[in-house]
Formats: sequence, C-alpha cells, structure tokens
Amino acid sequence: MQAHTPAQTASTSTTATTYSLLAAQKTAQITLTPRWNQEQSTHASLCVILAPKLTSPEYASWKIELNLVALDNPPTTIKKKEEAISKKQRAILWYEGNPFPKYKPCMILSNCQLSTNDELKTHSIVLRPHQEEKIPNTLVWVKKQIRTIKTSPSNFGYLQVVKGHKYNLSITFSVGSTILQRISPKENNWSFHTFLHSKHLKNNAIETKTRLLGPNEIAITWAANTEPDLDEHERLAFANPMNLTPAPLTTSTTTTKSDTSNPISLTWEALEKAINTNSPIELPSLDPAVFHPDFSLALPIERFEDTILTRALDALETDARTVATDSKSPYYHTATFFLNFLRTTAFLPGHQHLQRYIENSQLYTEDIKKAKTDEKIAIAMSRGTDQKKPIDGLQIKGQALLKNLCQRIDWLQNLPRKTNEPLDTKFYIKVLNIDKTWMDNTTAFMKECEQKGIELFAKSPPEFHAFREFLRIKGNIPWPHSSALYKQIIKESELAHRPKMFERDTCKCETCGAEFSGWRSWHNNPRRFHNLSKHPASFFPPPPAVSSSVSTSVSPIGTATTSSKPKMASE
Repeated sequence: MQAHTPAQTASTSTTATTYSLLAAQKTAQITLTPRWNQEQSTHASLCVILAPKLTSPEYASWKIELNLVALDNPPTTIKKKEEAISKKQRAILWYEGNPFPKYKPCMILSNCQLSTNDELKTHSIVLRPHQEEKIPNTLVWVKKQIRTIKTSPSNFGYLQVVKGHKYNLSITFSVGSTILQRISPKENNWSFHTFLHSKHLKNNAIETKTRLLGPNEIAITWAANTEPDLDEHERLAFANPMNLTPAPLTTSTTTTKSDTSNPISLTWEALEKAINTNSPIELPSLDPAVFHPDFSLALPIERFEDTILTRALDALETDARTVATDSKSPYYHTATFFLNFLRTTAFLPGHQHLQRYIENSQLYTEDIKKAKTDEKIAIAMSRGTDQKKPIDGLQIKGQALLKNLCQRIDWLQNLPRKTNEPLDTKFYIKVLNIDKTWMDNTTAFMKECEQKGIELFAKSPPEFHAFREFLRIKGNIPWPHSSALYKQIIKESELAHRPKMFERDTCKCETCGAEFSGWRSWHNNPRRFHNLSKHPASFFPPPPAVSSSVSTSVSPIGTATTSSKPKMASE
C-alpha cells in the first residue's frame, strides 16, 4: 500500500480556503461490520485515523487504536469478569482529552494521538451496538487478560464483538474545531480510515498483518444528533475511578449552620483515615450565607492576596497540576476536573465580550476604545452583573461554586490536627473527590457553560466572524485586570502579555516558552510559572522562607518576557 510521509501529509492538508469553525458539537458516526474472526492464539486491534487518502497509520496525526476481538457467534452466558453492553448503553473510550478509566485497558495508548487542546478538539469517542441490533451480548467488555501471544500487555482488556453484526463508533468534535477544514473534499480530501492490525504466532515468530477495512465493513456518515453527555453514573466513573460510595461517616453527626469552622465532630486524622482506607463517608453540608472570604472571587481581579486561605488554594491548584500529569494517579480525574472548572470560569469574561459585541457592536467598539485608557471600564466590561444575561449569569454561578470550594477548604483548615504535623496539601484533592454536592453542581455548571457557548456561537455566525476580525486589529484586546496586577506580573516576573480571543490575560515567557492564563487572587508568586530549566540560575533570587503549613511544590506551567507596557496581540 502506498503511504504518505509526514511531510506529504502536511502538504496535502494545506489550503488557502477559509472555513468556519464548528459553532456546535458535531458527531461523525462510523458503522463497523466486522468480517473477521480470530482464535485465542491471535491478537487484533482496530486503528482509526483521520487523514488524507493513502496515509498509513504510522504517519497519521489523529488516530485511536483499541483491542477488539471478533467471534463467530455471540456468547450465550456472560462470565465473571465480563460485562455485556446493550444497545441502550455504550463504551466510552475517550472523553475530553483522556481515555475513559473503565475502558482504558483496551486502549493502546502508545498509538493514540488525541487531545482536546488541538485544533480538531476531539470531545468523545464512543462504541455501542447498532440501534437495530436485536440479539443480546453482541458487545461485551472483557476486563481480564486472555491467553494470547507473548507481546500482549499485562493489563490487557478488550471489547468483544460478533462477526457480521453492526456497531456504531461515534466521534464527537467540540465547538471551535477545525474539522470542517479537514474534510473538505475539494481541498484536503481528509476522511476516516480504519485498519485492522492482526498478530499471529507463526514458527515461533510474531507475524503482523495490517489491512484497510473495505466498504462492506465500514460506512461513515455525520450523525443527525450529537453524542449525549455523561450521565450521573458515567460522570462518577470518570471523575472517581476508585468508585467510592458516599455514605454517612457516623449516624450521630449533625451539621450546625452557625458553626463554619468544624460543623461535625471530626478530626483531620479521622477524615484522612476514612479516605485512605476507602471507607464510606459523606462530607457535612456548609451554609454559604455565613462564609465571607477576605478576597475577591470575581474575575477580573484587582490584586493578589496573601492569606491563609489563598495559600491553601494556591497549594490545591499547584498539586492538582502535578497530579494531572500522572494519569495513573487515582485522583488524576479529580485534579483534571478541578483545573477544567478554573479554566471554564476563566473563559467566561471573554465570552461576555462576544455577548456584548453581538448585542451592540457599535457600542462595544466605543467601550473598547475607552477601556484602553480607563481601567475601571476595562474591568467592568468583563465582569458579570446582570443575572438575566446568559454569560453574566454563568459568571455569577461560577463565583458561587468557587465560594463553596473556598468554604470547604476553610473548613478543612479548621479541622483539629496534631500539633506541628506537616500538612499534606494533596489531601485537598482527596476531599474534593468525595465532595459529591460540589462535584455534581460543578458538572451541571460546566455543561451549562458549554451549551450557552454553543448557543452564543450559533446565534449569529456573521457577528462571530466580525468579532474575530475586530480582535485581529492590534490593540483590540486590552489587559483585563488592574494595572497594579499588570505591573506585578509583567514587570516583576518578566512575562509578556499575549492575549487570545477568550483567554484575554494570557502571558508568555519568550525565553522558556511557558504560558499561563486565568490569573486568580492566590497567584501571588507569578515567577514560579516559568520553566526554570530554560533560565540561567541568576534569573531567580534566593527563595524566601515558606511556612510549613502550605505546600512548597512548584507548578510546571509558566511564561516570560519583559515589557513596560501591555503588549497587545491579535488572536
């Protein structure tokens, strides 16, 4: 089979034509009809790529590969470590840039190249029986390793299908995806291609065969509807792979609304022991009306704060970024969920600018000109104040959820602890993992943000494109926070303002290349976001003494470049 090299693939995808970004989620549906079957002594995997015609899997920039076993007939019984998936259910293989924990063992991750941060913005990949399927057990999740050739990994799992039966593989792309540019038949001729990799043990040697599935095995269409979002059970499985079941810690604990320091008779050690041993536990509810943090939760922010609570929040975010780099951590998805929440709320002020532009582009243009010289106007333009306006209302909801989170951290800090015992700040993530109320409310909030974002983009495509063009003019994205904050970030930390359309406070280090956005009141040491390995030792002064009550770990994310004035950049 003729194959494209990476250079050929890149040149094939180049086009001068401008296409719209997705204004709403779009789902590609691949109908798979297996025509192969294999014995126990063989190993097979299905590889799906999105690439120009004749591109080989090894050269594809978008691909997913999973273990798939095809049988001649559906099993009559389901064994102990197997689980049948009916046509009303689904196997979620990929979700928001990560393999879904439950089906991760069937994914060949070394051969998967997907990310929600790339231009294609792959949201989810789902496999289910065809809606016309009438026979049970045609799709089975096998959780254990089968007797196979020696190259199979120890955590080998697979999805079991039946020869001649149909299955739907749904691939959903997020808002803002460039998928329409890729699949243009006149320009790029990109499409989905599916390969079967099979390995056979022949004469004590492994023989690998790869073949492209033909039209009688694969049909590709765009679905009329998008893939549904996670239901309650799936969300819990994604956010909490350890599958903890919340239940009361004791039957005698009560919550007192007037006492926010320690509403239940509980010590840090008792809570930590319950979590570390996976004992059933339910956190007490807290009354937000009696909690008032001593710093602003609203965006944009006017100054950094250095308090006990902001140090704890800084430690929580720092540790979450560390945990989020380790997909094997049991708290990986909780850390990622928390960081996605922060990013979602950080996007809202930028979305509000689009909302204001669509409402009255002339007034918005005039206000932007004033905002360049009037700090109060610049801040007011990105702050939600009107609950009746969709994005403003979401900003207010986001602030309320952040307040709930702050109250939970404040409650934790006031739990009785042993004297001089060092504080394990990663414990904040463990507690967040079982805070079901906050997790549920935040999930609903982020889903609403996504839906309102889709409605906003789809409301008036011409206005959206006009807004993008307006922002391309140099100087049309002013610094959103206070000038005092600007001086501390830009001048003292040697970062350059490199704004984006929605992430309007993005700063970048032109020396180390690190980038950061979504500044909060607790980011009072912006220099730590640099990539220290790419700076000389003289770049940083000796570190100050840090209280042992907070984490001293450093986030790997960073930014840099010196400047005396805000440097504007077009999207």
